[in-house]
Amino acid sequence: MASNITTGSFEEVMNRQRVIQDFSNNGKCSNCGGCCNDIIPLTNSDINRIKHYIKKHNIKPVLHNLLGTNFIDSVCPFRDEKNLKCIIYDVRPLVCRHFFCHNYYDNFVKEKKLFKGLEAVSCRQTFFGEL
Repeated sequence: MASNITTGSFEEVMNRQRVIQDFSNNGKCSNCGGCCNDIIPLTNSDINRIKHYIKKHNIKPVLHNLLGTNFIDSVCPFRDEKNLKCIIYDVRPLVCRHFFCHNYYDNFVKEKKLFKGLEAVSCRQTFFGEL
């Protein structure tokens, strides 16, 4: 059976996926949202912190309309495309705090102990019960 690049532990996925598009602007984040995926590794601390924050601030998931369709997409439910920002930025997950497309693989190798053993999960399902 062929290995699927999107399954397995976060470490396995990152070891297989060495090419990520660099959308940075002169080495700085361009706020393009290209890294804002629904499926990411979450620590228990991330989950508890974010659940508390979304409850306190009555945050609803952002739905991204892809080419006029009504299906739920794979973009992070906290990505506000209109304002080009993360609506939970102050409590964003550990992986979001450490990821940067300009040198993501080097950073992953350097900090992979932070993500060891974590499974990638759906933020939309974890926080809103939606798939």
